[in-house]
Amino acid sequence: VGAPATSTFPNPQTSVGGVVWLFERNLATGKWDEVDTFVNPALQITDAFGTSVSVNDADPGFIGDVIAVGQNVGDGAVSLYERNQFGVWVAGPTITNPNSSGAAIGDRFGEDLSLFDGVLAIGAFAEDPNNIQNAGSVYLYERAPGPLGAAWNEAIIDLTISTAVQGEIPNPDPQPDDYFGISVSVWGDLLAVGEPGGFLSSSNTSLGAVHLFKRNQAGEWQPQVEVQHPNPGNNGDFGYSVAISSSRLAVADPTASLDNGTYYGQSGEAYIYQLEVEFRRGDCNNDGDINIADAVGALGILFMLGAPPDCLDACDANDDTTMNVADVVFTLAYLFSAGSPPPDPGPVNCGPDPTIDNLDCVSYDCL
Repeated sequence: VGAPATSTFPNPQTSVGGVVWLFERNLATGKWDEVDTFVNPALQITDAFGTSVSVNDADPGFIGDVIAVGQNVGDGAVSLYERNQFGVWVAGPTITNPNSSGAAIGDRFGEDLSLFDGVLAIGAFAEDPNNIQNAGSVYLYERAPGPLGAAWNEAIIDLTISTAVQGEIPNPDPQPDDYFGISVSVWGDLLAVGEPGGFLSSSNTSLGAVHLFKRNQAGEWQPQVEVQHPNPGNNGDFGYSVAISSSRLAVADPTASLDNGTYYGQSGEAYIYQLEVEFRRGDCNNDGDINIADAVGALGILFMLGAPPDCLDACDANDDTTMNVADVVFTLAYLFSAGSPPPDPGPVNCGPDPTIDNLDCVSYDCL
């Protein structure tokens, strides 16, 4: 829990500029117990350390869990902490604003951040790319494999949207006061970025949008789709807060009015979207082709000899809403006995799953 306005800790004689309290659930009692405290390492009273906090459980390739703590005053920064094999939280690197200079003061770098499986997204919604005031940017970092204290490097951004600053995703269509990056959320190979600003000049109607990005198999983050305000006539701040998972996107609009303010005022709204990842059915290993390797890979997954793929829907070769041995038999029959091809979206072209099921498709690279 961040407390960025805490000016002194643990007593009035020490100026700190923000504190974060860490709680863990006690499995025996079901209660949340305070287990640690992180104090602003810079001890600057105006830093607002703890403005944003994100916690992620350990990835199998890491030693410990990771916590990211943002501070948005001045140039802004994000401090990282990792838990070692003894359960002790150890201070890691601090990521500073890549545009750190006099002009960067007020960028709000670190206002929001999101951490998931070695990927860290940091918003800087008040940055002025191309001198466009408050258009906003987002910065992506990826943790290098290795022991405690491994480096966090700038992510690779698609060349069509990249800038001279490594790891930066700029506002795709910058306009004044867009606030792109005021909210960010990472899950697997997916990134959601909120952009609540922007107005339709003809009617002064608030638009707002959420931009989705995806990391491909080459490790590049690419733009995917822009989700626009579904009810622009209601004004509001669509995209002020976002959260993404493997199959759903949640978007908050805290100042939306259900009736243009006549009675309900700024009552607020939230929207839930079902994400549809396109894939080839039967291509269980996502190598761009349907072959015997997919059948072998599916058997390995079923009998716990291999890690689950990012797109279980692709492994459901016969589209019976479950993944089982029947999918392996179906694939082999298609390959070697002139059996029926996998149902839509089929084995050749990528497409969404037309069948409602409980199988997830977090990501799939349509090579």
